[in-house]
Amino acid sequence: MLRVLFLYLLICAVTEATCYYLAINKMHNYFVRHIFTVLECSVISIIYFLHFRAKEVRNFIKGFYLTFFALCLIILLFNKGYNEPDNILSSYEACLFIILSLYFLYKEIKERSVPRLNEYYFFWLNSAILVYFGISFFVFLFSVLLEKSDLKIYNFFKAFSLMVNITYNILLTVSIWKIRKN
Repeated sequence: MLRVLFLYLLICAVTEATCYYLAINKMHNYFVRHIFTVLECSVISIIYFLHFRAKEVRNFIKGFYLTFFALCLIILLFNKGYNEPDNILSSYEACLFIILSLYFLYKEIKERSVPRLNEYYFFWLNSAILVYFGISFFVFLFSVLLEKSDLKIYNFFKAFSLMVNITYNILLTVSIWKIRKN
């Protein structure tokens, strides 16, 4: 699991560096963001796929991911292309991870299979995913409206989004620390 998380963090770092480079050179970064969304969905799907052992849950992950990939091809290749923002894919991805993270919490509350949940790395990883994608889902849905709103409102939500990213990274760090501790 640590290798998969490392791969994810590497993808995040390369994406951020590339987007920063494109931004300072006044170039669109939509192409990079679209690739990141596909890679992010792939890696996090693998994380949940490795965690859940039930065949039904694994089949759900496979079906949702294959549908996500089909949407990528339809939206990005045939509809809008790679040089425009697209929140449908991000919202769909967020839905998958909200469902999986809530299912994990439901399963743990129901079965209580982990005696000390706060010591379990996947609890922290799952919490990071739920916080990030749960809040980001609403930002994705309303991003077009936010871009057209008053600058103060836009800046508030941008700052809020950055705080969510910081929280996400802290929870991911705790998760990695818990893996290393055990």
